[in-house]
Amino acid sequence: MPAKVEIYDSKGNLIYRLGEPDANGVFTTGCTLICPGSYLAKPYNPNCTFKPESKTITLTQCCPGYSYVEFECSCIQMGRIIVNITGNCPADTTVEIYDMNNVKITTLTRNAQGNYDSFCTIPCNKTYRVRPYNPKCKFEPSYRDVTLPCCPQTVNLEFRCSCTNSNSSKNNILLFFKNLLVSLLNLIR
Repeated sequence: MPAKVEIYDSKGNLIYRLGEPDANGVFTTGCTLICPGSYLAKPYNPNCTFKPESKTITLTQCCPGYSYVEFECSCIQMGRIIVNITGNCPADTTVEIYDMNNVKITTLTRNAQGNYDSFCTIPCNKTYRVRPYNPKCKFEPSYRDVTLPCCPQTVNLEFRCSCTNSNSSKNNILLFFKNLLVSLLNLIR
């Protein structure tokens, strides 16, 4: 997720959210702010820390003049895992991702394309255990350990799924008891 810059007025109201820098990496409001005026600029990215966290800008030079503020940025790089499960797995199947201390990092659900995609949300250059989960199913392999590269590279994994049809098993048991009852009633007659 790229950084955004939020601009607040002197009352603390968000008035602009700048999402894309120009070709030089500069975020600009253009000549849209009331001048003279005082504004708070606050960069935002959940994977980054900024120094300072925010900074007040006082516009004293009106357009074509401008005020300039700079932030130091330190970000955690992220990676992406895409999982495809073959076989006839139920829609409630999930994929769990654990770190190597067996701490669950995230759970992925099936998307519209039929796969499980973390997008670029998992810290990269670390090893993770990826495990499909559905108590009615078995997976081959049961899990995979992967070292996650940073985006835009991805890790693509495939698992094979085989499931027991619990409704079919219940129906077979009911049918067995029904047939047993009918047989007993026929014997009594």
